[in-house]
Amino acid sequence: MSADNEEKGFEMFELLAAMLLGLGAIGAAIAAFQGGLWDGKMIESFGDAQTTATKASTAYNEAMVTTAHDSAVDIQAKKLILEGLDAGDGATRDRSFEMAGYLYAFQMSEEGYKAFGFPAEDRSPEKAKEVTQPGSMDVLPDEMLVAALEKELDENYEEALFAEGLKLFGESDKKFSEGRNANEVGDKFDLLTVIYAISLFFAGLGLVFKTKIRWQFMLGGAIVFLGGTVYLITLPWA
Repeated sequence: MSADNEEKGFEMFELLAAMLLGLGAIGAAIAAFQGGLWDGKMIESFGDAQTTATKASTAYNEAMVTTAHDSAVDIQAKKLILEGLDAGDGATRDRSFEMAGYLYAFQMSEEGYKAFGFPAEDRSPEKAKEVTQPGSMDVLPDEMLVAALEKELDENYEEALFAEGLKLFGESDKKFSEGRNANEVGDKFDLLTVIYAISLFFAGLGLVFKTKIRWQFMLGGAIVFLGGTVYLITLPWA
């Protein structure tokens, strides 16, 4: 009778050990699969961050070049306006004002043109066609050109010009943060794979022993498995 009980106990232990080994293997497989998915997200996010950062640098550098160009145009136009005001004859004055208006209307960027408050219709494609004709360089009203002497390319102009680059830099930082977060979550799933492997180790080791100590190894493996499963529940899945 005792032999039958011992055989039944032995079969029960092997059944529990087999279940723990199977569940541990499934848990390790899930953890490895999720870790791979999060690693893929990390690579994708870092790649997007790098691409966006390159675009942001390009846009920012273009804005820097445009700023320098607009400043040079503004200086040259103001010089012409002052020369026109100081001119002794009307023809010289008109010519200086016409050239200043042309510089502001067709050589300055859209953001710079708006910063001075010039009318949009004087920068239209139709107006551009008109100034290509001889004697049609009078683009902006004289009073607006004189008023431009008191205006500068202000902070609103810089914000509008650099907005695209700064926006892309923000998107790049966001993508990089997403990649870093994915890397951290992937590392946690890798750790979980190790935890399940430890539970498999204890369960397998219990099968080696034929004494009651095998139940202690089984209990240790079960505790590790349950701890890993609780940890798995707390992690975000890809």
